[in-house]
Parts: sequence; structure tokens; C-alpha cells
Amino acid sequence: MNGHYETLMVLKADFADALRGIEIDRAEYAWQQAYSWYVQRRLGSLTTKEVGDRLRMLGGDDWVGLSRLLAKRLRPDKVRRRVRMGQESAMSTLWPGMRPLPEVPDLPSFVEWFEARRPRA
Repeated sequence: MNGHYETLMVLKADFADALRGIEIDRAEYAWQQAYSWYVQRRLGSLTTKEVGDRLRMLGGDDWVGLSRLLAKRLRPDKVRRRVRMGQESAMSTLWPGMRPLPEVPDLPSFVEWFEARRPRA
């Protein structure tokens, strides 16, 4: 997602007549970016420090937009539950309702399980 907003702004400038009246939602972009960092943190591909470093790059207007979107989307109990990282499985938080397949203990077994059920052309 990096650079997405800037690319849209350049397109809007280059095609000003064709894109007149089209607004780029910076707050929504910042929300999606911050959420992707959160997901990466939950899955272990970013550290808490890296997420903090990225959050510090957001400007004041971004924080205002994020706050408005957060207030509309999440109830306080959901916020508390999602902020407590490490308290529960990342998978169960990010994809509620997912259940393991008892006959699939690991990734190689999943590949076998999937291949056996994949439709053949």
C-alpha cells in the first residue's frame, strides 16, 4: 500500500479535467495502512517497535481521520480486545470462526489435503 496515496494524487493532478469532483479519501487510506501494520504485527512480520515507528510517521490530520473512522467502526470493547496483542491467537482474532481440520496437523499435510480435493481440469 506504500505510495498508493501519492500515486493517486499524481494521477489526479495529471488528469485534473477527467477526475474533477473525485476526492481521494486520505483518512480511509491511513486507516487501511494502519490496519495492515496491525495485521503484520499480529502475524509476527513486524515488531511492536516497527509499528510504532510507522505510526509516528502519520501526521496530525491522519490521526484525526483515524480517530473518526475508529469511532465509527469499533466499539470500546472491541478496541480493548484487539489491542491486547499476544493474549489470544492471532488467527482467531483476525479470522473469527476459523476452525482447524483435525486431520491436518501441519502445512505439508494441508498441501496433501488440498491437492486431494482440488478439482482437476
